[in-house]
Amino acid sequence: MELSRFFWTSGLALLIGGILYSAAWILFATIDPEHNQYTSLWWRPLNFMVIFGSILIALGLPGFYAFQAEAAGWFGLIGVVMLFVGMLLAGVAGQAVETFTLPHLGQVPAEARIIFNVAGPLLLVGLIVTGIVTWRAGVYPWLAGAALIVATLAGLTATYVPMPLWLRWGMAALYSAVMAWLGFFLMVRS
Repeated sequence: MELSRFFWTSGLALLIGGILYSAAWILFATIDPEHNQYTSLWWRPLNFMVIFGSILIALGLPGFYAFQAEAAGWFGLIGVVMLFVGMLLAGVAGQAVETFTLPHLGQVPAEARIIFNVAGPLLLVGLIVTGIVTWRAGVYPWLAGAALIVATLAGLTATYVPMPLWLRWGMAALYSAVMAWLGFFLMVRS
């Protein structure tokens, strides 16, 4: 595969993955803002959107990094690898566990919480490092790197500060919207 096609395909994966991921969380907040959705007809389809969006974002990350590899260096690679693993753990494995256990148990089993305990810090650090490196590398718009950092800090705040559920889910949609924007940029530039 020629390099420009690799970048374009990675950008497309980020774009579609970011749109699916964002749309799922926006729909969660819109369809059932009281979070009683375990019995909802929309519960599994929206969770599958998150899972599939997460897979696509993860698949787009290698091309995203490769496009700025020279300027991003090893620090950028470390950030993207952390983001990749965190995305697969939280967005795919963790979301799958929630999809199939919450309707029956009402909570995530204690044995499965390790997924979130590992995924959370990986996503947090991976997104911040990737945002900093993207901002400093100057290959993508600097605003994209800043937006990743702001979206990550907003998501962290939403985890620990009481706020309406729709706003908390909006924070989840924010960083994936930035990933969609980066994917579009990568497609256009390749």
